[in-house]
Amino acid sequence: MNHTDNSELAIGIENGSDIFEDDNHASELFDNSEESDGEGEDSQLDPQFLAQRKITKQRDTQKQKEAGKHKKRVHDVATTVDLPHSSSAISRSITDFTKFMMGCSSRNFQLPSPPAENEVQIWQDWIVERKDVIQKHLDAYIERKQPQTKAEKNFLVNQELTRIKRAILTTVYHPAATVKNSSFSLAIKIACDEEFKTSGFSRITFDWDKPNLDNSKWNGATATILASHWMKWRATSRSLLDDSPVNPVKIIERWLSTARKEIKRKETKKKGNKTPGDPSSLSAIKAKHKSHRKKVSEYRFKTALAVFPDNPEVSALFQNLDTVSDYEDNKDFRLPPVRINPTWRSTVFANLAHELDRATIQLAPQKSKSAISGHLARDQSRNATEDEAELEKVPPKMPIDAYSGDYLGQLSVLERDQMGIKDDISQYSLTSALADISKKTKPVNSMVE
Repeated sequence: MNHTDNSELAIGIENGSDIFEDDNHASELFDNSEESDGEGEDSQLDPQFLAQRKITKQRDTQKQKEAGKHKKRVHDVATTVDLPHSSSAISRSITDFTKFMMGCSSRNFQLPSPPAENEVQIWQDWIVERKDVIQKHLDAYIERKQPQTKAEKNFLVNQELTRIKRAILTTVYHPAATVKNSSFSLAIKIACDEEFKTSGFSRITFDWDKPNLDNSKWNGATATILASHWMKWRATSRSLLDDSPVNPVKIIERWLSTARKEIKRKETKKKGNKTPGDPSSLSAIKAKHKSHRKKVSEYRFKTALAVFPDNPEVSALFQNLDTVSDYEDNKDFRLPPVRINPTWRSTVFANLAHELDRATIQLAPQKSKSAISGHLARDQSRNATEDEAELEKVPPKMPIDAYSGDYLGQLSVLERDQMGIKDDISQYSLTSALADISKKTKPVNSMVE
């Protein structure tokens, strides 16, 4: 018989392994007519062949349905769900999985180097090369088998595509070292590494200078594969994470922005740490910040004693240095520093602390107002990065409303007990304290209640 040109198979192979997930699509690629095969053509086939084809189609259809549902869930949450806080348990799980797959073992981990230009080029060329190899293989395979009907030809093509899915043109892949992690097993790592390998990647890493996934196809594809395998792990594991919708791709994208800032920050500090005695050294900066925060803590404690004479439990909260947020120096030395919001601290507790700062300035002697105001001033604020959050010292034995809901949600009952956190809100809550001090700090003629 005359061999029919199979060049139409090139359509779809361009998207890597997608073609193998849809055998019906492969059949359509060989159908150049508008008519279906029909029962007449099927009747020419061997009954055992037809039975095997039916079983194969049923099995593949079920796989396609499951894969379709999974892809739809990923797409739905990617376009509709708000991101949880970066310190929430589910956000940490996704970023921990990303770090796990890159072989990052501790909080002081070293991120892998970005992909070199030749790595990206090989990855981009891989799909085209794979398509060409598959096409040539199928041409030779069909020529050798000489199917007698279109239905038999389509069946043979689908069967061969399934067989060669992972058998040809694999790249040289370098998996990251396996690190200990109580949540993620070696099996999930092997499965994820295998998909990166069969997708043409040489290793798992990111272009750290392009945190926006729209600006890097490599980053976008990497984040998508990681997100997919994290969702599979979540669906099959007995984790304590809730089952609310989440957008893992966007959480990874947010983490990339954090990672990029952290890389830049470390590079800047590394350049500045010339000698141990250098004022710009890391140890000197930490000592300076600690001294500054201690002074703020003393101001707040003394002011709370004056404002809440009948509620000493309020002033007691501000004796702990760790209740004071850290800060980073402003790039413009003429401006106040930037506040780094602690991830553990609730909004009401933060607002109470800031109102105490306002009261401190109002109660200060006239000659000291300027100096105290300068000491307490902040230009703006930002949330702590994940690395900064891991290094935070969370003060124990605080009222429950002093802690954020996201932080409390990460603690077990035993951990709460160890920290001395009681479930009941005290009789004089932080909300009441904030309301009372706000009445005293606002202007007398203010119309705001």
